[in-house]
Amino acid sequence: MKRQQSGFTLIELVVVFVILGILAATALPRFASVSGDARSAVADGIVGAYASAAVIQFAANNGSASSAGGIWSNVDCDVGTDQINLTVNATTDNNVTCGSDTGLTVSCNAAAVDNIQVSVGGNASTRTVTLPDGLCSG
Repeated sequence: MKRQQSGFTLIELVVVFVILGILAATALPRFASVSGDARSAVADGIVGAYASAAVIQFAANNGSASSAGGIWSNVDCDVGTDQINLTVNATTDNNVTCGSDTGLTVSCNAAAVDNIQVSVGGNASTRTVTLPDGLCSG
C-alpha cells in the first residue's frame, strides 16, 4: 500500500506570497499618513489648550491679560519626543517646553489680534488660532 503525501506545491506557495505582497502594497500607503494625522491632531489640541488657557487666565485675573509665557506655562501639551514650535504674531520660539515659560521669547500684544501657531513634529502639522483682543499683554 502506497501512502499519499499531502502538502502545498511550490506554485501554490508562490501564489499565496504574491497575493500577500499585493495586499501589503495597497495597505501600506494608508498607514503611512497615520503619524502625520496624529501630529496634526496634537497641534489642534495644543492650539485649543493655549486659547483656553488665555481665556481662563483673563477671567481669573479680573479682566487683566496674561503674558504669552504665563499662558504657555498653563498649557499641558506633553507629546513625548516631538518638537513643539510656538509662534505668536510671526515670532517663533523653537522647541518650547510644555508647561514652562522658561526661555520663552515670543510675546503678544493686547492691542492687536494675536496669531498663535503651533507646530508638532514638523511644519505639516501647523495649526493657527486668533485670540480675541486683550487676552495677551506681552
